Amino acid sequence: MYNNQISLELLTENGNRITEFNHKGLNYVEGRKGSKYKIKITNHSFKRVKAIISVDGLDILTGKRASTNAGGYVIPAYSSEVLDGWRISNQQVREFFFTSKNNTYNAKTGSDTNNLGVIGVIAYQEYTAPAYVGYVNMFPDTMYYGSTGSIGSGWNAGSSQFMNCTLANSSSPAREVKTSVKRFSARSASVGTGMGEIKNSKVENVYTSWESTPLSTCLLYYKTRKELEQMGIVVAQVKPQPLPSAFSGYCQQV
Repeated sequence: MYNNQISLELLTENGNRITEFNHKGLNYVEGRKGSKYKIKITNHSFKRVKAIISVDGLDILTGKRASTNAGGYVIPAYSSEVLDGWRISNQQVREFFFTSKNNTYNAKTGSDTNNLGVIGVIAYQEYTAPAYVGYVNMFPDTMYYGSTGSIGSGWNAGSSQFMNCTLANSSSPAREVKTSVKRFSARSASVGTGMGEIKNSKVENVYTSWESTPLSTCLLYYKTRKELEQMGIVVAQVKPQPLPSAFSGYCQQV
C-alpha cells in the first residue's frame, strides 16, 4: 500500500508482489501457511528515512514489542529496500514465513499473540538543521539570528541499509472492520509469521538524527484465503497447470 510518500508491499520468495485487497478501508493479503515472504519498503520522498517495521506487533530487529520511538532501517531517498526476515545479527536474518498460530515467532518467544496478522511501517525523515537567517537591527553593529523548525527525536543507531526498528498498532482489525468480521479479529487469528531459515543479510550501524513527527504510517493485514473469502473478499483462484501428454498422433513433417 502507498501512504504519503512511503509504500509497503509484501513479496513472494521469488520477488513477485503479493496481491492486495482493499476491504472497508483496510488492505489485506493472503497469508498462505508455509510460504516465505519479504517486506518491501519504498521511500518516495526527497530525503532518506528511518523505517521502523513491525510484524505481528514485534520489532523485526529486536523481537521485542514494537514502539514508535526506536531505531529502524535507513532507506535512501527515492529508493527501496527488501527485508527478508527477523534480524539476528549485522550479518544474518531468519526468514519470514506464514505459519499457524502456535508456530509463530510470537508464540515460541512467549510474546502475546493478540496482534498476529498485521505488518506495519512508520517512517521518519532525517533531521536537517534549519538555515539561520541573519537580519540587521535598527541599532548599528548588532546582528541577530533567527531560525524555524524543531529539533529531531534524538540520535538513533541504525544501518546503512536499514536501522534498528519498532512499531506496533495495538488495535485489532476487528475494531476497524466492524461487527461482520469480529470472529476474524487478531485475537482469533489462525495465521502468523514464523522464524525461518538463516539468510545472509549484511548491514552497518549509522548514527544520525531524525524528525520527531512521522512522515508516514502504513498497515497491511494478512489472513488465510478462507478467512478472506468469509469476509467477502474475492480471492482469485489458482489455475492448475495441465500435465504434459505422453502420446499424441503421427509425426509432423518438417
